[in-house]
Amino acid sequence: MTSISESFSSPPIMMEGTAPRHTSKAMRQVEELVTQIGDEVLSSQITNQKLQDQLREAERILEERITRVPIPSTLPKDFPILTASLACPQTLPSFDYAFVCRGDLRGNLKEFSPAELPRLLEEWGYTFHRKPEPGDFALFLEKGVPVHMGVCHEGNRIESKWTCEMDEACLHQAEDTPTRYGSQILYCRPPNNLDAIIQSLVEESSDSDSD
Repeated sequence: MTSISESFSSPPIMMEGTAPRHTSKAMRQVEELVTQIGDEVLSSQITNQKLQDQLREAERILEERITRVPIPSTLPKDFPILTASLACPQTLPSFDYAFVCRGDLRGNLKEFSPAELPRLLEEWGYTFHRKPEPGDFALFLEKGVPVHMGVCHEGNRIESKWTCEMDEACLHQAEDTPTRYGSQILYCRPPNNLDAIIQSLVEESSDSDSD
């Protein structure tokens, strides 16, 4: 267990408690293919068939490494205190989606910058670890600043939303994510009484609505 609030006031190169994150060879290959496709679109000498072959190869690699997870079009009815902007999980960025997925409404009810997130999680009773357990948040960082977030499952797999435009989430290993998701990872374990905390928030909201 690691406390990081003091060390986070000025983002360091490697925060205490983080573990290095390396992008897998397969994911780097996909990124190289996507880059080539982008470059070749600008060249009149490249045929459409070659672009299609490269796209299929990139998709094949991704399908071997990543499981796509359907996202419901609306939230369950037991999320009454979420704002209208969060009503459709399919449009959420990774941070909001992770909080919804984990059921911790506090992350959806408060506006924060990514740099503030570790401090908030610590205030909310989360502890920080180098190795994951199911139910942990996986916080991807670059130079100490969070850039992506997911929820840990069995087998060290992480469920996360890669872009707001995707109507699916991805179930993947930590290394099978784009390079832009940082070179560090931090696992954030929720407090044992998280369910009671969230239930209290829901009841408070219901009481205020009835007044």
